Amino acid sequence: MSHRGETMRAAAIGMVAGMAAGAMGSWVASENKKEIKKMMKKAEKGAMRALDQLESMRR
Repeated sequence: MSHRGETMRAAAIGMVAGMAAGAMGSWVASENKKEIKKMMKKAEKGAMRALDQLESMRR
């Protein structure tokens, strides 16, 4: 894949992650504190997996 294609793919992944975080944030705002904490931990793990995948694509 060309450098431009990789950049476009990374940008698309970033936009999807941002949209997911925004949707989760609005949903979580209406939930209780325990549920918020649980969902944020899941979001953190998902973000870390996405970053790991991006790093592995760069190699």
